[in-house]
Amino acid sequence: GGEGGDGARQQGRLAHLPLPLRAVGLCLSLCAATAGSLALLLALPLTFGRCALGLAQFPLLSDVYALATGGLLLWAAAVAAHAAHCAMRANPIGELAGKAVRTLAVGAEVVAHVLLWLGLAPFLLGRLFELLVMAPLRTERRQSACVCVPQDWAIGLLYLKVGVRMLLLPAMRAHPWGAALTQALDGGLGRDERRRILSRVLLPLLWALARLLALPYALIHGLGAIVPLSALQHALLRRFAWHGVVALAVLRRLLPLFAHASMALHDSVRDEHYLLGTRLQNHAKHSSAAAEVTSVGTQAL
Repeated sequence: GGEGGDGARQQGRLAHLPLPLRAVGLCLSLCAATAGSLALLLALPLTFGRCALGLAQFPLLSDVYALATGGLLLWAAAVAAHAAHCAMRANPIGELAGKAVRTLAVGAEVVAHVLLWLGLAPFLLGRLFELLVMAPLRTERRQSACVCVPQDWAIGLLYLKVGVRMLLLPAMRAHPWGAALTQALDGGLGRDERRRILSRVLLPLLWALARLLALPYALIHGLGAIVPLSALQHALLRRFAWHGVVALAVLRRLLPLFAHASMALHDSVRDEHYLLGTRLQNHAKHSSAAAEVTSVGTQAL
C-alpha cells in the first residue's frame, strides 16, 4: 500500500511539470536506455568473442568477426541453458543424465568420423600423391621431399571427393565401397550405416593408404641398414620406393582380373571349336529322304 501511494504521489508531482520538460525527460531517458542496450548488446559479445578467439589462437583480423563469434556463442549458450532448463523440468535427473551420455557418445562418434573422413584420409591420400607425382617433378635427385601439410590435405581432399563421386556412379554400385556409400545415402547416417561405412569403406581405405606409405619407408631404412648402398643408390631408392610399392599393389590387383579374363577367353574358344552339339542343325530334308528309302526297301522285301 505504501509503495502504491509513493508511486501515485510521484506521478502526481511529474504531472505538475510543464509538458516541454516532461518531453525532454522522456527523450533523455529513451536515449539513455538505447545507449545502455547498445552497449550491452555490442560490448558483451565483442568482449566474449575476443576472448574466445584469443583462447583458440585465431588471428583477430577485425572486430566484426569477434562480434559475430561472441554473438553466436552467447546465443548458443542461451539456447543450451533454455533446453537444459526445460529438460530438467520435464525429466528426472537420472534419465536426463542417460540421454546426455548417449548424446555425447553419438557426438564423439560423429566427430571421429569427420576427423577421419576430412582429416586423416585426405592427408594420407595427398601425401601419397605428393611422393608419387609432385616430389620427382620439383625436387632434385639428392633431395628428400618436404612435407607441406595444408597442400597435401587439399590435394587429397580433392581426389577423395572425385573418388566418392565415381563410386556413386551406377556402374560402380556393384563395388562393396559403392554399395555401402549408396546404402548410407539412401538410408541416412544412422548407427548401422555409420558402422557399415566405417568397416567397409573407411578402415580399408586408411589401411591401404597406410600400407602404401609405410612399406617404402620400412624398405628404405631396412634395406639401407642391411645392404651397404652408395649415396646415389640410396637417393634413387628414396625417390622411387613408393613407385615400386604402388606398382606391385596395382599388379597384385590386376593379376586376378587378367587370369579371369584369360580363363574366360580360353573357355569361349574351347566351346566354339572343340565341343560338339553347341549349334543345332536343321536336317528335315535329309531325314524325309531317308524315311522314303527305308519305306521302299521294306515294300520290296
